[in-house]
Amino acid sequence: MPAAKAASATRYKLTIEYVGTQYCGSQRQPQNKHPTVQESLEDVLQTLTPRAPNLPTAHFTGRTDKGVHAIGSVVHVDLTRRNAAGDVKEPYTEVELLNALNCKLPKTCGVVAAAKVPSSFHAQLSASSRTYVYRIKCASVGSCHSGPAAAVRAVSCPALNKRGWISVHDHDAALCLATALDVPAMQAAAQVLCGRHDFSAFRSTRCTDPPMRTLDKLE
Repeated sequence: MPAAKAASATRYKLTIEYVGTQYCGSQRQPQNKHPTVQESLEDVLQTLTPRAPNLPTAHFTGRTDKGVHAIGSVVHVDLTRRNAAGDVKEPYTEVELLNALNCKLPKTCGVVAAAKVPSSFHAQLSASSRTYVYRIKCASVGSCHSGPAAAVRAVSCPALNKRGWISVHDHDAALCLATALDVPAMQAAAQVLCGRHDFSAFRSTRCTDPPMRTLDKLE
């Protein structure tokens, strides 16, 4: 019966990380042929619940855009463990679920933690804060090696910057600029945004989340 199947589901909180370069954002997008993090995760979750009447849905704490990486994104999912015949079994332990997911997920996505949580927990609605990091690297600041080769390196940095990186490790992981930024001025301007503000102008008209948000720190 549908009620019994729903009652046997166990809610899990998953902490995931992923390299966003190959993904078209975190959330599944109807009629989008490009892969998303949610699709990758749900495809694996489906293999853990054979013959389930519905595809397990991964609920994310927030959205990320195309190319954005994550190191601690929270997801919750309701799972009913089944055998190959579709019969309900004892729920996965945290260790079993963690191992099963990481054995099947692509190399660009991984689960770093799994925990059973009450059905009242919600990855998005239960979140108390979020942290975002934007990496900007300037060719003229601290990127050139010392020694005899420093002058040559300094001249070549703008050329590397045209390729989108200063170091190969920056590719798809940082915004690379040829000149320095006025960090003190940026720091001073950033403080104006701290505090509680109404962000209605930045959201979709279909958004139902409260527009008031508190920015604790920007540096």
